[in-house]
Amino acid sequence: MQITERYETANNAKNLKVEAENNGAADVLIAAGWSPVRFGMLLMRLHSEYDGKAKRHGMGATDALLLVGGLKSLNQAVEQLTVQAAKWQIAEANHVAKVMIWHWLNQTCKSCQGRGKQLIPGTPALSERDCPACHGSGKAKAPHGQEGRKLLNYMDDCTSRAADSLRSRLSNMR
Repeated sequence: MQITERYETANNAKNLKVEAENNGAADVLIAAGWSPVRFGMLLMRLHSEYDGKAKRHGMGATDALLLVGGLKSLNQAVEQLTVQAAKWQIAEANHVAKVMIWHWLNQTCKSCQGRGKQLIPGTPALSERDCPACHGSGKAKAPHGQEGRKLLNYMDDCTSRAADSLRSRLSNMR
């Protein structure tokens, strides 16, 4: 299991008992609390909340939009990304931050539902042609052009550094 999956599982765990033998859910959360990469951990927590609620309720992208307001970490993540966008002098920093966080949470191409291929008309089968919207990647195009892409890269970098920190701290706990 990847470290991001372990963190998501720990965030949704009911048993937070510290175990002497192995790194359980409580250990993962303790290590996350020690991480110096605060924004990356916040994004991991936000993604965990989003995935947990969307999966629990069997929601699609449209339904998930209604869910976004109920995510505990969302406002703090928007605030932090707004600060970064303002540092980079991105116009309408707060609006762009909200849009980019939503996109980061749900990057699936709407045209092909993340499959990367076009459907054969009148059938449930996929053709060999790449989806024209995502060019076969299965991911939606980033909104707000280069500025949006820069913010997405920043969020991915922060999340990656947080995962590295978490992994390192867990290996040093025992």
